[in-house]
Amino acid sequence: MKRLLSFMLTLALCLPMIACGLGNTPADNGGAGNGNSTNHTDTQTPETPEVPAPPYTFVTETTADKYSNDEGKLIASYSYSIIRMKLAEGADEAVQTMAETFNAEMDALLGRCLESGEELGDWAIYDPNIGDGNHYTDEVDVSWEQVGDFLSISYNGYYWAGGAHGMPNCYSYLFDLERGVYIDPIEIADDPELFRSTVTDLLLDELDSNPDYAGGFFEDYAATTSKWNEFCVLLGETDMTVVFAPYVLGPYAMGAVEVSIGYDEIRTVLGEGGVERLGI
Repeated sequence: MKRLLSFMLTLALCLPMIACGLGNTPADNGGAGNGNSTNHTDTQTPETPEVPAPPYTFVTETTADKYSNDEGKLIASYSYSIIRMKLAEGADEAVQTMAETFNAEMDALLGRCLESGEELGDWAIYDPNIGDGNHYTDEVDVSWEQVGDFLSISYNGYYWAGGAHGMPNCYSYLFDLERGVYIDPIEIADDPELFRSTVTDLLLDELDSNPDYAGGFFEDYAATTSKWNEFCVLLGETDMTVVFAPYVLGPYAMGAVEVSIGYDEIRTVLGEGGVERLGI
């Protein structure tokens, strides 16, 4: 009898301990347990909204032709590549107007090029040195880069119509995609004239300190440099480049003169609006 009572007493004392032990066991379905349990919450990175593609693209169009003499020998050729804005289907009226403005200027450029190319054929006929492996040539290639609100367009050309050497050339266009118009390079800044004069000083500092150009410039090179915005000006991701073709600042042997200016050097004179428009 005493043994039975002792067993029952021991069992009564153990049951609460077993119950407490079971209570510390996390549920199989991941429900709430004690402080040692871990709750996992699935998190998803919010998707970045896609920026809609503009209702236009830019394409290259090339026009080329060749001229031969009565003997069938090649005497002249030309090849002109220009950029054109091509509209997507359903583009609104404002975009259509912008495309008309953009393409009209490029069509005018092509027209001037074609006049030059057609003259080559007429001139080459009278050159006795043409037709034996050499011929007059006029070539223009195009490239472009969008920087912020602007499309920076570069044309590089090469022209030869007899003589000791041909003439490389470059020129540029800058199109404001927000306003839908071509602009002068100084207009990227809030204060265009301050920008022009500041860039002029930076250009002259670079030209005067470069030993490769020492004493080689024409006498009026400083005045010409001050009109840098009328020459080839290219916008890039981190800098602006000004290119003067041969014979602009110095003799042909000097070649093209090219100077790049980092945006960090001109950020202040660009102004807040200029910095924003460039996206820098």
